[in-house]
Amino acid sequence: MYRDILISEIDGEDRRFAVSSPESPGEALARSIREQGLIHPLGVWSPAGQPPWTLVTGRRRWHALKDLGQASCLAWVCPAATPPRELFLRSLQDNLSCRVLNPRVAALALSRLLDLGEPEAALREKWLPLLSPGYAPRDLGVFRRFGEFAPPHQEPQARAPHHPPRL
Repeated sequence: MYRDILISEIDGEDRRFAVSSPESPGEALARSIREQGLIHPLGVWSPAGQPPWTLVTGRRRWHALKDLGQASCLAWVCPAATPPRELFLRSLQDNLSCRVLNPRVAALALSRLLDLGEPEAALREKWLPLLSPGYAPRDLGVFRRFGEFAPPHQEPQARAPHHPPRL
């Protein structure tokens, strides 16, 4: 379901569904949003189905919106019962729709998929060709070695609900 949400109600520090490292949005993205508006809505989720929201897709867009001083934006709100695997897949698909992942990021995504219960056969036959065009299924071992250098994914600690005042 799409709805307008406050930027201040989005927890950008929770990176459990992030595919890559934080990057600055860049002037081109900020300029595009300033001139055209937000064309590709953010994706957010909350286990309670209400704020605070965890960012699922659109980290660079979220940073750009904050930098531009936007108070609210259109977002796709994932149902509260959506499993973590589905949320990460949505994030991964969002990233793949606009860029090719570098080998390190692809390795981290493969590792995260494995952590979320994706069968190794699916990693080899489906995800490796999508994440790293030009790599063959036999190259999965190379990506495993890349992933060994990354810290294991850890769920964030539970926090008290944060309800910022409405303006």
